[in-house]
Amino acid sequence: MNLSTFGVVDRRGSSRTLLLDFDGKPPDWERIHNVARRHRLKPVAMELYRTRHGWHVVVFTRRRVEPWQALVLQALMGSDWRRESLNLLRLWDTAGQVQRGLKWRWNVLYNGKTA
Repeated sequence: MNLSTFGVVDRRGSSRTLLLDFDGKPPDWERIHNVARRHRLKPVAMELYRTRHGWHVVVFTRRRVEPWQALVLQALMGSDWRRESLNLLRLWDTAGQVQRGLKWRWNVLYNGKTA
């Protein structure tokens, strides 16, 4: 899957990074904090970016998470359900990519869309 065909990749996820997308409304910091605390993520930093349609939040954690855990945590934290739905499809499609070291290509934030 060539991710650049969808837009300019701004961020890629990792085992210690959660990527959240909020369209229109600002992030609910209390919700993000509560989910992080409940699941013992121990965030070390958060970054907030304004986008054309809303906000991007990057959560850096001390605790490592598996891709499926990141997907669920991002959804629980309120990330756009359409994005997380597409991430689920990408995650299912990455079975072969994991073996080639591309485990986190499913979880990206775009700086701009091409389509």
